Order: sequence, then structure tokens, then C-alpha cells
Amino acid sequence: MPERNYQRLAELQAEGARVAVVTVVGVIGSTPREPGARMVVFSDGRIEGTIGGGNIEYRAMSEAQEALREGRGRFVEH
Repeated sequence: MPERNYQRLAELQAEGARVAVVTVVGVIGSTPREPGARMVVFSDGRIEGTIGGGNIEYRAMSEAQEALREGRGRFVEH
């Protein structure tokens, strides 16, 4: 993750924002983004960044919002 992204996460933390960070940790076959791609999901549904769009990104956003509601991280395979 580029240093500016860590700075952004620090800013969000200082603001008290509740966010989840979605990270692509591995891929099989052709994918729109590579491992390490990240997006930040806010509790209100806004995002910053992308993991590639489409159905996978939508599902990842839903999982991230659920994790925020539960207050627990998770590893999800799609």
C-alpha cells in the first residue's frame, strides 16, 4: 500500500471514522486487479479506491459493511 494510503487511513482514524479496508490477497486466473489492491469502505456505504468493480466489489462492500456492524474483521473468499 503506498504511503499516502496509510496517511489517509491515519486521517480517517483521527476523524473517528468507522471504516473497513478490503484487500485482494490472492487471485486465480484473469482479474481486473492484482493482489494488494485495496479499497476503504465506510459504514454509510461510500468507498475510496477499488478492487476491480463489478459483482466481486459489490459483494466485498457488503461483507465489509457487515464486518463493521459486527465490529470484527474477516477473511472472505470469492
